[in-house]
Amino acid sequence: MASIANVLSSFTHKLSSRPKSHTSSFRMSYQTTTTTTIPRKSANYGPPTWDFNFIQSLNTNSYAGERFVTRRDELKEKVQDLLNSEEIKEAEKIEMIDQLQKFDCSYHFLDEINAALTDIYTKKSGYNNFKSSEEKDLYSTALEFRVLRQNGFDISPEVFEGFMDGKRLDFNPKLGEDTKGLLNLYEASFLSKEDDTILEVARDFSGKHLKQVIKHDQNLNDPKLLPHVQRALALPLHWRVPRMEARFYIDSFDLGKTNSNNSTLLDLAKVDFNIAQAVYLKDLKFVSRWWKDSCITEKMEFVRDRAVENFIWALAKHPSQSIQMAEEQWASSTFFFARLMICMTFMVLQKNCNSSPIPLKGGPM
Repeated sequence: MASIANVLSSFTHKLSSRPKSHTSSFRMSYQTTTTTTIPRKSANYGPPTWDFNFIQSLNTNSYAGERFVTRRDELKEKVQDLLNSEEIKEAEKIEMIDQLQKFDCSYHFLDEINAALTDIYTKKSGYNNFKSSEEKDLYSTALEFRVLRQNGFDISPEVFEGFMDGKRLDFNPKLGEDTKGLLNLYEASFLSKEDDTILEVARDFSGKHLKQVIKHDQNLNDPKLLPHVQRALALPLHWRVPRMEARFYIDSFDLGKTNSNNSTLLDLAKVDFNIAQAVYLKDLKFVSRWWKDSCITEKMEFVRDRAVENFIWALAKHPSQSIQMAEEQWASSTFFFARLMICMTFMVLQKNCNSSPIPLKGGPM
């Protein structure tokens, strides 16, 4: 116990005595500070390409009449009969579905298309007929593969094994003369999944030969295919915006640059495109007025005035089923999605303009 007391005593110390006088020598000092206004960052965005008055002057009544909707419904019934017909061969029905999707009017026939493709897939998968590619040409096999896979059917790329060499390392060099088949093989290769090595080989093989067709004009047995080959090499069909791509295919079919044995599909595509355009222009006018009435660009000069660009973004993101919604309600869902895009763009710009000028690590400012 004595040793513990000695240790404790060694840590004791005397507190300093409190001063007797309570007077403090502290003096309050005043220091004037000058506030500096930090200028808000701005990218000096230019004015919008499309003026507000120009947008409001767009005519939206040309194809908004009842007679155009009636004409479209009549054509829809004819196409429905074709899709439900059992007399049409499977290859012709696949081509018809592909054309409807390229025209971006397939949303009118979702049930009919799903039933037709399910029937084709069930018949062939049940008898393992997908591997009998020797009986088909490259065009039919590639088109069937692409249409089925892009509509959610799990078709195996082994259907192309009949067109490869004996070692399954590359495709038969004789296929280099089949431009139409190579074009569809190239488009189909972009629907590959993980470990689809056959489609990777198909993309390299078809892309190499198609580039030679463009460069040297070789093996182009059908000159009508040239613009389609150029377009596919620039950006494959699977990556393009369907509604904007529809105009290219309508013009291509209308000018005879693409073979089509069914004029009903082309007539439906034209009427449906014009009706959809009228709906989109009406929505664009709504969005433009809503953006102008918000006065955000006047109160906050750093904001980009890009209502049309955001509307096109929403149009590319949203499916064409919004047109059917517009016929039942007062506006399509593209109208609401466009306003959401504008608000998101505004919040990003506001955050960037209020952020620190010090760039983050790992990327440019």
